[in-house]
Amino acid sequence: MTIDAGAVEGSAEGLAALRGDAVAVRLDAADVLSLVVDVPGVVTRAAVARALAGRAPVALGRLYWGFEAGDDGRVRVAMAHRDRVDAVLAALRAEDVVPGAVIADGIVVTADVPAEQPAWLWLLVVVPLLTGVGGWVLSRAGEARIARLAPLAGARAADVAAQAGAVAVFARPGVSEVLGRLDEVLPAGATLHAAGMGAGGAVEVVIDTTDPVVLRDSLGRDAMLRRARTVSQEMVADRGIRMTMRIDRP
Repeated sequence: MTIDAGAVEGSAEGLAALRGDAVAVRLDAADVLSLVVDVPGVVTRAAVARALAGRAPVALGRLYWGFEAGDDGRVRVAMAHRDRVDAVLAALRAEDVVPGAVIADGIVVTADVPAEQPAWLWLLVVVPLLTGVGGWVLSRAGEARIARLAPLAGARAADVAAQAGAVAVFARPGVSEVLGRLDEVLPAGATLHAAGMGAGGAVEVVIDTTDPVVLRDSLGRDAMLRRARTVSQEMVADRGIRMTMRIDRP
């Protein structure tokens, strides 16, 4: 039997009827990123993982992912964030339902390694930034949905408060919007090193650049990014100048 992830969150009474059964989970489209990679030679999970280097938005250890081999070395990959999937599976186990396969965009996805317990409060960004990845990194689910997910994800962590903080980081649309805008305006010689939520809902980004003046001019072409103010900067070997910048909410 297969159940949609949204239905898992919807009704404990409905899950009660499935107690003792093994149930596959079909993830919502909004929680899934699908892409196509080229894999020369024999298509194995290790080969696909190598092909994903530089394209997955976060480390593969933070994802459930799977693949479907096509023709001419083209491989379709589906992935979903581990926090989201673990929350759904935890809800099933809480009602004594046995989780079966996890399906994303028609592909069975699995996790590679056990998730780490400490909360992950920064989004380490792979460079070069994948076009459009900002729209997926943070779920665009509504605040009500996040409120339902937070306690479920918290139950999976040793530190409930820290885990809830991690869920909040992934839920805020502000970082997603900033990532998308940066992807369009970053000049040559500038790379995004990290991004995350700061105090008071501000978005903080760390950018390595060979020319701070050119970087500021490029950010100034965007209505939101021109509000960025420099918090600190330092020289980094082989990287140029590392600038930490903060974009306060209007």
